[in-house]
Amino acid sequence: MKTCTKCHIEKDESEFGVNRAYKDGKQRMCRECGKARCQTWRDKNIHKVRAYTKYYNEQFREEIRIKRKDSDRKYYQKNKDRWHNDWINNKDKKTAYRKKRQPIINEKQNDRRRKQIEQLSDPYIKDRIKRSYKTTDPSEHLMEIIRVIIKIKRYAKEKKKTVNQ
Repeated sequence: MKTCTKCHIEKDESEFGVNRAYKDGKQRMCRECGKARCQTWRDKNIHKVRAYTKYYNEQFREEIRIKRKDSDRKYYQKNKDRWHNDWINNKDKKTAYRKKRQPIINEKQNDRRRKQIEQLSDPYIKDRIKRSYKTTDPSEHLMEIIRVIIKIKRYAKEKKKTVNQ
């Protein structure tokens, strides 16, 4: 039996984490108090946690993607029958749900596309170049030129509208 330094309750040694730096090889705080302490720190320093998470995800993006892909593949192989049977048994329900959701999904996609067009985003410019110049991988320089041309055309169109009114 050992007493936690935080809650001062005597608990079994299995409720304490391992720390070989101490004589008995156990943490001074029980696991429960340790979790509460960590959660309190995370709540107070949420900006640090988010910044570190963002940094980590950017640094190890490829490794994370590979691990996730592997674990998804293993999960699918393990549960293949369940997925297949679920689809067969609920085919009508799932089809009806998709039909009901399709207009909402289409509207979201259209909104995203309109936003890309308004902001002259890279995917929109690349798409324009692919359609107009039949190239698959446009350079940054070409994309910037097309972006300027589109801005000039839009400006001219607006000026024409104001002159006609």
